[in-house]
This record gives sequence, C-alpha cells and structure tokens, in this order.
Amino acid sequence: MDIKSRYDWVDAFRGYAIILVILLHTSIRFAPQTEDVMKFTILGAFGVQLFFIMSSFTLFNSYSKRSLIDGINTVKFFFIRRFFRIAPAYYLIGIWYIILSIITPRAFIYEDTGITDNPIDWFKTMIGYLFLNGLYLPAISYLPPGAWSISVEMMFYLTLPILFLYLKDIKITVLALFSAMTISYIINHILVNFNLVSDRVGLYFWFPNQFPIFIFGVLLFHVRNKFEFKKYIYNCLIVISIILFIYFRYMTFFTYPSMYFQQVYIYSFILFLFVLGVSKTNNSLIINKYIREIGKVSFSMYLIHFRTVMAIYIIVKYIQNFIDLQIQSIPLYIIISIICIIITFYISKITYKYIELRGIEFGNKIINNKEKNNENRNKI
Repeated sequence: MDIKSRYDWVDAFRGYAIILVILLHTSIRFAPQTEDVMKFTILGAFGVQLFFIMSSFTLFNSYSKRSLIDGINTVKFFFIRRFFRIAPAYYLIGIWYIILSIITPRAFIYEDTGITDNPIDWFKTMIGYLFLNGLYLPAISYLPPGAWSISVEMMFYLTLPILFLYLKDIKITVLALFSAMTISYIINHILVNFNLVSDRVGLYFWFPNQFPIFIFGVLLFHVRNKFEFKKYIYNCLIVISIILFIYFRYMTFFTYPSMYFQQVYIYSFILFLFVLGVSKTNNSLIINKYIREIGKVSFSMYLIHFRTVMAIYIIVKYIQNFIDLQIQSIPLYIIISIICIIITFYISKITYKYIELRGIEFGNKIINNKEKNNENRNKI
C-alpha cells in the first residue's frame, strides 16, 4: 500500500467532519427544535473536534518527516507552510463576508451566529484577522462566522514544535492530555468564579478549552505507530466507540464549565477510538472516494457553508410566500442538508483550486527561495 492510499482515511474523516458541521448549521433553521431532534443534530458540533484530531495527527506526522528534511529550518518552514495554507482562503473569504455585511442588513445575515451589531466592529474584525479571536471572547466567532476554530487551529500551530519536542511517547502524551484538561478547568473556573468574563458559553470555544482535543490527535499518532494488533481488535474499537456514543448520547451533562469531564472531551475520546479502528481496518465503505473528495476541499467548505445555508434559507422563505411550506420539518431538513452539501462542495472545488492551492504554492515558493539564498551564502 502506497503512502497516498495509507492516508486516504484522513481525507475521509475530514469529509465526515465538514458534513457534521453542515448538518448542525442547517438544523438551526430547518430541523424541528424539539429536545429529541436537537439531541442528535447538536452532535454536528463535534465535527470541529474531529477536524482538530485529524489536523493534529497529520501535522505531527508531517512534522516528524519534515524535521529530517528541513533540519534547523523546520520550525520556520513549518510556520510559512501553515500560514499560506490557511490565510489566503481565510482572508479572501473574510473580505467577501465583510462586503456582504456592508451591503446586506447585518442583523439578518448573522442572526444565526448572534452577531447583530451594525455597523461592523472593525476592532473585532482585526482581532479575527490576526487569529487572536480564539483568546479574545468578544470576537470569538465574529467575522467571518466560525472563525473561532480557525484561530484555535492557528494557535495550536504555535504549540506544535514544543509538543513535538516533548510528547515523545504514549505515556507522556496521556499525562499531557489530562494536564491540559485540568489546566483548562482551573482557568475557566477562576474566570467564572471571580466574574472576570461575562460570556461563559464563549469559554467553550476558546483555545485553552479546545487545546486538549489536539492532544488526542498526537495520541492517535503515537498509538498507530506503536501498536499493530489483529484486525478484529480494531473492529472491536469501532463497535465500542459506537456503543459509547449511544450511551453518552442519553446522559445529562452539567452546563459548562461545571463539569470537569465535559462532553466535548468524552466525545473526542469516542472519536479517537472510532478513527483509530477505521484507520487500521481500512473499511472501504467508510473510506470511500466520494467522502474523500469532500474531505479534500473541507476547509473551503467550512468557510463557505454558512452563507450557503443562509442563501437557501432566503430562497425557501421566498417560496413560502407562494405555497404552504413547513420550514422546520425532518424531510425538508434532510433535503436542504443534501442540497447545501452539494452546492458548497462544488463552490469549494473552485476556491480550493484557485485560492488554497495557489496559497500553498506561494508558501513553497518562499521556502524554495530561502533555501536557494542559503545555498548561495554557503558557496560564498
């Protein structure tokens, strides 16, 4: 099996991650807002945690290889590659959202995110463009929508060289995981108990709370490299993860941050088990070519899908003027979700080709120029 096929499962899980996120955001407008329905649609939120786990695994894996190639330039080249992988699409699509916000009533465009101030708060926008909104709660997901996860991802990049230096084995990684959860718990409770923050819900999104999720990805890297069990063991992990998923779905969790082992960590552990099992069994039903294609353009899909959902909602509301249509219904929710995924996918194929890949090429060009300059200096 070549390297490409070995990591098809990574693209597949990225595909599942963005589908989960889209299912969540379409449910806000098109699914019945009953307790039974919301118990399942809210699970789409954990698509972001699946993104984080896959990102952490991939970066730890690639960093280990790049460190042998880039040598003393490993950290510098890593940051250049990651910046130009994320920033071009993030900035350009962010500009598109700004234009939409100026020409369209903001309270309507962003009512699904809770952002209703008008005109645009340029300070919050600047915080978002500096990728600092993962720490600054008032701008946690200001502009563009969903920006909090991009900021958290970029902050994780800053920690990765340090994590790679110290998280050398499973034991120390598990210790780091529980330490990170404990530190997050302590910090959040200090902020809440001393009334240092007004947005308690926002603490869920910020970097200290999400950082432990990335360590699950590091743990996945070590476990996959360390152990090689029989196939039935990995199939058992898949079954166990599904059983745990069903069991915890019917548990009642205390409101964050009142519970240490909050559900985001529990479900991340379940995702860890499921991903580990599938990645080793290479299940062709789960890792199929269609979901892999979605996974390849998942970053653009994440940035774009918010407005796809809104555009479809506007159209449906317009149609409602002519026919009696119940917007929040299970059948319509399923149909709209499929349409949203398809439309977002094909738009994202374009942005991936002309924005994301161009950004990656530009970053590689900078690295190549730096390497040539170093070679010339050495010759001198």
